[in-house]
Amino acid sequence: MKMRISEIAALAGVSVRTLQYYDSIGLLKPSETDSNGFRIYDENSVEQLKKILYYRGLDLPLKDISEILARENLIYVKLTERRLALSNQKRHIEKLISEIDDRLSEPTKIDNWFDKVLQDYNYSGFAYCRDTFCVWGKADYENNTPFYLNSRFPIDGMTRLFTAFCVFIFENMGLLNTDDYLNKYMKEFVYGDKIKIYHLITMTSGISDKILEEKWNEAVNKEFSSYTEDLSYARRILILHNIQQSFMKKKSFNEILEIINHESLKFIPGEENEYSAINYEILGAILEQISGRSIDKIFEEYIFRPLEMNDTSFFGNMDIVGYVNDIPLKTLFACDASKGIITTAADLSKWCSALIEGKLISEKGRYCFASKIFGHGKYTEYGQMGEIYSELKVDITEKEYFISVRNRAPVPYNKARVMYYPIKACDDGYVKFEIWEMQRGSEVRVDSIKIFDKNAEELFSEKSVGICVKNDGEERHASDFIDDDSYYYELNLSDVLKDRFDSKETYIAEVRAQCEEYQSAQFGVVYLHDGEWQSSYFNAFYCYESAYPLFMEALNAIPL
Repeated sequence: MKMRISEIAALAGVSVRTLQYYDSIGLLKPSETDSNGFRIYDENSVEQLKKILYYRGLDLPLKDISEILARENLIYVKLTERRLALSNQKRHIEKLISEIDDRLSEPTKIDNWFDKVLQDYNYSGFAYCRDTFCVWGKADYENNTPFYLNSRFPIDGMTRLFTAFCVFIFENMGLLNTDDYLNKYMKEFVYGDKIKIYHLITMTSGISDKILEEKWNEAVNKEFSSYTEDLSYARRILILHNIQQSFMKKKSFNEILEIINHESLKFIPGEENEYSAINYEILGAILEQISGRSIDKIFEEYIFRPLEMNDTSFFGNMDIVGYVNDIPLKTLFACDASKGIITTAADLSKWCSALIEGKLISEKGRYCFASKIFGHGKYTEYGQMGEIYSELKVDITEKEYFISVRNRAPVPYNKARVMYYPIKACDDGYVKFEIWEMQRGSEVRVDSIKIFDKNAEELFSEKSVGICVKNDGEERHASDFIDDDSYYYELNLSDVLKDRFDSKETYIAEVRAQCEEYQSAQFGVVYLHDGEWQSSYFNAFYCYESAYPLFMEALNAIPL
């Protein structure tokens, strides 16, 4: 078999110029030259070229390849040298990547007002949006560890999104169909011929998990019956947390069957929607049955590895430390299809991008995520483990996502209610602070009122406000039962700020109030703007369980 240079070039997938160059340096000589001066190659030439291309694939220099072809025993020496060079290059690249990651993990400098509010609310956490990473406080106060993009944290119930994502991956691979009935996978399930996989994804199955509630009540009653003394609130929380650990363990296939066969369906599948984690635990059992792997191995093979989510796993150690009654939570052991993933902001953003772009999953899957089932593609998911609170917002249409995590309940150090009121272009400077509607039994005392400019510079402070009201009657407005001025405070910005007052500027009033009970009272502010009265109010109360909404309320009240 003889070929011209153009033919052997086409066969090997190289250019004619490359072969001409190999000839000029003596690496690959043609077997002969015809009467017209064209290079002719034979079968030996083809074999020689195969070796050259193989060694080039190993990134060996042409000089070394020439020596190897002349002396075949040199291959081990040259490959050893090449491996050493590549190892050094690898270490250098890994060092550069690490330095780049550290630089990317540096938080963005945030607004002065954010700094102030975050400090006032004793907030610790981070937010990641549009490649902007903002952090406040520490990921681990005990070890003085800051937040990074690769700080690991639990996402709790957000794990369900990954389970649904994996179901649609399997559908894309032809391993299942979301219109399959459950009796195809769970023949022992009484209602398997009425419920589809799709019903599980959308929480419209009607499956009851009443037996879990019964077992929980039984466990709680049994545990607390062993205590004769009065337990403090903190002690009760700790006991409940310990009981919860057994309920967080992954259920076997038979345990799942026991739960879903225990009660009749709550409603006809597909006609109503009701959250129940058991829906996703069933999905996990189906995925395991199809693949022959455990749910953590499934996620690793089909999601984490393909998307290069290298810091994501089921259970394991966490970098962000939360607390349950001052007990640090550093390790997560829960592992099923409804909870258990530990990830990072960097990895979670990779999954968000894959979802937005429709990677890996079926078209039906992307449509499902973009439909009303998941908030028309604009949905928010939450996860909570102790005081670690994670939030994910995804807008598939706008191709945006937002990731936020906190590891400390945002409550002011002195447990005061800190409220912020924007005062935009006050005509004459007159501002009135007053208590409005009060619930029965509510009692409010205002500790201080301060005025700041838009750069968070304090301009005025008053600690002797004199507002202190208690409502012993039915819910009503403070002015209905208070005869003196103890329910309001009047302030003229023009008088107190003097030449610094500008009727076109926006000022921010900070009010700190105490409310010993959970009962709410409205604390409002009124002022004139363009000849019309403006008003806004906050509910003045302290409640630990509502700390995060109060914090978000304060942030949203500040004009940026």
